[in-house]
Amino acid sequence: MIAKIIEFLLSNIFIVVIIIGALASMFGKGGSKNRKRSPEQVPGGRERQSPAGEDWRQERVEQPEDAPAQTVYRSELHASQEAAAASREREEEARRLAGERSALERRLRQAAAQKERELRQQSAAPSAPASSTVGKEKLRNAVIWAEILGPPRAKRHYRK
Repeated sequence: MIAKIIEFLLSNIFIVVIIIGALASMFGKGGSKNRKRSPEQVPGGRERQSPAGEDWRQERVEQPEDAPAQTVYRSELHASQEAAAASREREEEARRLAGERSALERRLRQAAAQKERELRQQSAAPSAPASSTVGKEKLRNAVIWAEILGPPRAKRHYRK
């Protein structure tokens, strides 16, 4: 029985490698989630303590490419103050945009009213009478231009 299992595993080594990789991945990820880091040590051999019991979190700060990467610790209190400041900035930006929007809407209404006044003035002014008579020459030119600008005759089906 055991010999058959060993023979099966050796003949399907690819499946065994995939199963071992999946198990290692599951156990590797599961252990890193709950693991806590030990406190950082500052020069002098002391451990770094958080002032007044504040929670500290780790952040990456953008640095120029040639500068070494540094880890910055900020308190949750500082983070909440940053979030409040960002919220105030968003509110101010929303108010400013609302003001700009109302100004643009006002300008749009004024432009529409101006255009309407111009149209009324044009319709009230007498226009020159258009020549409504169609002569033989105009009709002939219209047929010629229709042939020139229209689809080719070969693509138009002849129907009665």
